[in-house]
Amino acid sequence: MTVALAVVLGLLLTILAGYPLWLRRNAVAQADPPEPVFWPAVTVVVATRNEADLVIGKLQNVYAQDYPGPWKLIVADGASTDGTPEQVLQFAATHAGCRLLRMECAGKTSQLNAALVECDTPWVFCTDADARLPVDALRRMIAWGEVAADRLAAGTAILPG
Repeated sequence: MTVALAVVLGLLLTILAGYPLWLRRNAVAQADPPEPVFWPAVTVVVATRNEADLVIGKLQNVYAQDYPGPWKLIVADGASTDGTPEQVLQFAATHAGCRLLRMECAGKTSQLNAALVECDTPWVFCTDADARLPVDALRRMIAWGEVAADRLAAGTAILPG
């Protein structure tokens, strides 16, 4: 048997054996996580800059989450000039737990860093203004995080805004 043939057979065997294992692991990740005994507090952070066309839809999307624990929302705005902060303030006036953190600089990293300093919850969930989350995104991600302590990061499918 030549080396090339041995390599091809080895790869084929790895794929045939590994693919079912990968499918099983992926199916577990897609399954509903067990619900934690206690739902921890969460801060949702949205960084914005000139998102007037999207921000209200995003805020409504966040408030539609079915998370059973306590949570709040920080919108970190980076020097918007299109009325985004005013829209957020108007929304926050009628939605408890929503607050605007207004920045004079336009830079997502600076905005997120400033918002993180304001967070006092064990979990922080960052999302973009143009992303629409499934209604169960926050609940599922926090549930997985609570029961799978070995995971350092989690993500969810998003729908274009």
